[in-house]
Amino acid sequence: MTKPRRTTSSTSPPAPARAASASSRATSSTAPPSSPPPAAAPVSSTSPPPAPWTASSTPRYTCRSPDVRPHLGFGSPARPSGLLWLQRQLMVPAVEGTLNVLRAAKNAGGVRRVVVTSSISSIVPNPGWPAGEVLDERSWTDIDYCEKNGVWYPASKTLAEKAAWKFAEENGLDVVVVNPGTVMGPVIPPRVNASTAILVRLLEGCTEEYVDFYMGPVHVEDVALAHILLFENPSASGRHLCVESIAHWSDFASKVAELYPNYKVPKFPKDTQPGMVRAEAASKKLIALGLQFSPMEKIIRDSVESLKSRGFVAS
Repeated sequence: MTKPRRTTSSTSPPAPARAASASSRATSSTAPPSSPPPAAAPVSSTSPPPAPWTASSTPRYTCRSPDVRPHLGFGSPARPSGLLWLQRQLMVPAVEGTLNVLRAAKNAGGVRRVVVTSSISSIVPNPGWPAGEVLDERSWTDIDYCEKNGVWYPASKTLAEKAAWKFAEENGLDVVVVNPGTVMGPVIPPRVNASTAILVRLLEGCTEEYVDFYMGPVHVEDVALAHILLFENPSASGRHLCVESIAHWSDFASKVAELYPNYKVPKFPKDTQPGMVRAEAASKKLIALGLQFSPMEKIIRDSVESLKSRGFVAS
């Protein structure tokens, strides 16, 4: 029997003529979603515009060093103005891009709700989260930790999501947020994106553990349905964790090795995300709205078969 993919309350009003969606990101706090998030570090709108795209600005995914992190390995990391360059490449576009969409929604008039696509990278890393407690939407990525450890991608996601919440509060705009995990499934863009790249590297034998970036996988179709549910249900509010389960990278890698033993998937220690508590059905708010998440096996099979069919990995 085909499982229902989404439900909409019979008391919900018809979807309005116009909807809006934005991409976003998060920082450290365990305040509940209903409370205003901690203030974001200011990002000047007068900062120089981002440099034009070049091949050297494309993320470099590699396993040559255990210190290499996804989304961070940009060209010329030793340039003297490295922090300014990172701000221009990550922080400013993340925040200003999100605010541009929200401003457009406000100025257009008649937009009832904006669904902002944030990330679990605005939830973790958060070393201050209580030990033994399952992560949920109350967690915010610790910006100080990110700065001290050079983890700039979660920092950019965090600042952008905080900016979205601040804008919504100050302008009376109805905003809800989706926080997807590692999004996988059929490959849609012409090139492998960041989330799919880590699966490709795993199939090639990469031993990176993604300590500060991984919280669990989610099927791209489920992420799309989550956006629909949040837009159509007036009762939805706040942040919404969107993962099949809270799992360690080692759990995912083990399942990939089980399903595809012909690839050289390495073995990992049991706990690749130290202190993170595993949890099934962790996305309670979305589940309560009627979303049924695809299991990890389907996520992996749909991803690998698509990569094979597109020639991104060997058959």
